[in-house]
Amino acid sequence: VSCYNDDSLEAINRDEWSVGVFPYVPARPRPTDCQQGPAVTIARGSVTIDGQKIHEGFSSDPALEARVSPAGFVAIRTQQGRLVLASRHTSEWRAREWFNGSGGGVIAFSMSRSGNLLAARSDRSLIVNGEVQFTGEQVVDFRAARYGTVVALLERGRIVNHEGDRVYDGRWSDPVVAMKISIQGKVLYVTSEGRLGANNRWISERGERVVSFKVSENERVAYSTDQGRLYRDGRRLRTGTATVASYAISGSGVVTAIDSQGRAYTFP
Repeated sequence: VSCYNDDSLEAINRDEWSVGVFPYVPARPRPTDCQQGPAVTIARGSVTIDGQKIHEGFSSDPALEARVSPAGFVAIRTQQGRLVLASRHTSEWRAREWFNGSGGGVIAFSMSRSGNLLAARSDRSLIVNGEVQFTGEQVVDFRAARYGTVVALLERGRIVNHEGDRVYDGRWSDPVVAMKISIQGKVLYVTSEGRLGANNRWISERGERVVSFKVSENERVAYSTDQGRLYRDGRRLRTGTATVASYAISGSGVVTAIDSQGRAYTFP
């Protein structure tokens, strides 16, 4: 049993590059505790939620994994590759089949707090609303936002949300190689040419390659380039003649940095 995808600010900015190695999508540490959510246990393939058995493990399709949201949703992946979503209705829990495993079982999925789901089939095709879409184009990564949006990055640089909308259409000649989603649901991405964008708008200018980027709770974006320069929302943050060695952004958008000579900076 694991918690929903960790969408804290620290987790959002923990890693930079998202490209997975076939046939796997990137694995990230997930919290194993979800105290605010329902009590979920798996025993011999059966899933019990708050004392109510919701999936019978002695059937021909035992549960392999359950992921819990503190808002009251539980996603269950089964041995046959089905994905079942359980939620509370008045005093009882009810489960519905979200994907039936047709054409290959679910090998990876992402769930937001609000129970929105995206999944990848065994051939890494994307599953949206229980239906396979964009066949022949493999899933590279998933990200989930605190306020409910879930997005998938596909191999040709396309980004798709949990409703099947194309957030970024991508280009084969300049595919997206890194993706993050803010707490509020803004999707940020860097292309193979090093350009940083968000929701089909470019943030960085041409001429410098973005090598790292971080987002605050209020959706301010800090990033560093291959020339050792530091920017926030497209404006350069001056650190003298030294290059940037490390930086961080707070929830309110304040940027702190250390340059290559060990000097510290704060940009309110």
